[in-house]
Amino acid sequence: MISDGSIYGDSGRARKAHSRRLESLGLDLAPKSDPIISFGPEELKGIVAPHNDALLVTLIVANYDVARIFVDTGSSVNILFKRTLDQMKVEGFEFDPVSTPLSCFIGHAVQTIGQIMLSLYLGTGPHRITKMTCFTVVDSPSLYNGILGRPALADFRAVSSIYHQKLKYPAGNEVGAICGDQKSSRRCYVDEVKVEVKKSQTKVGMIRTEQRMISKKKVQLTSEEEPEMVKIGIQRNVRVAADLNPETKHDLLACLKDNSDVFTGPHKSFKGLVQRSWNTTSIYFLKPDQSNRGKGATYQRLMDRVFSAQVGSNVEVYVDDILVNYKSLTYLIADLRETFVTLRSYGLKLNPQKCTFGVRS
Repeated sequence: MISDGSIYGDSGRARKAHSRRLESLGLDLAPKSDPIISFGPEELKGIVAPHNDALLVTLIVANYDVARIFVDTGSSVNILFKRTLDQMKVEGFEFDPVSTPLSCFIGHAVQTIGQIMLSLYLGTGPHRITKMTCFTVVDSPSLYNGILGRPALADFRAVSSIYHQKLKYPAGNEVGAICGDQKSSRRCYVDEVKVEVKKSQTKVGMIRTEQRMISKKKVQLTSEEEPEMVKIGIQRNVRVAADLNPETKHDLLACLKDNSDVFTGPHKSFKGLVQRSWNTTSIYFLKPDQSNRGKGATYQRLMDRVFSAQVGSNVEVYVDDILVNYKSLTYLIADLRETFVTLRSYGLKLNPQKCTFGVRS
């Protein structure tokens, strides 16, 4: 499920301009006199069954035949990958800048290059129809060349059937159809499984290694603005990303205030034996204090045991640095609450001065 992004621009001015266009043109809510689209058993000829293969089609984009386009009713945008666009060598276009990232794309938010309007053709011969279509361009590795999301499917009024491996759409008074490439779909699935297996083996190997490998490459923040300092309790201030949307920021601050007891207070009066201040950030992490060196292996084993239920899922721990990885803003609050429960159950405290929440890398 690819969410967020925008097909009309992500600035307030762009959204207002789109609203004005709708008002000037008027919205025709009357039902269209489109032909009935249906799928019958006769269309299963040539389909290898049983199957649950993804629907991959070949479409003409800006006069180029582009294969392996994934028809995805769960995508909020149409996507064209940068390497595909580079191979097409389309000239005379400009990107419309878009700062809103895509969520749940490859397990985490992905920043887009921009948007581009290109002609998109469906079908051949008398059933061929064309529309100018907005594609969000992403520089990310993929086995597909593009993704046909809900915006294009709605614009063409197209209906897909994974079972029949077909995409159908109204073409005047008739129905056009595009057959899926089941062989390419299965090949892409096998290749993707191989990649995921390698990733899984590497990840498990690193988790089981006592002396962890820590990348020396600096993690870069993509937020254009510096995180802002906010108050979550008496003399408890933390940094929060400045570019969060108001609703997410409100929910995040409420979560932090509800769990302010997990942060060290002004008097630093603790109970118990295993209690100290821990550095923490969300995606982005700081170097451990100098005083912690020489104790790394001991603390690492401790923290591995404390976060055993979360490591490899939504938390990474490097001695006394904690990364809470959230796949999208939808999971941000839930992941943080789970982490706070874990810290509280072991009596561990966070140093609020070294905490940053809601930033991207």
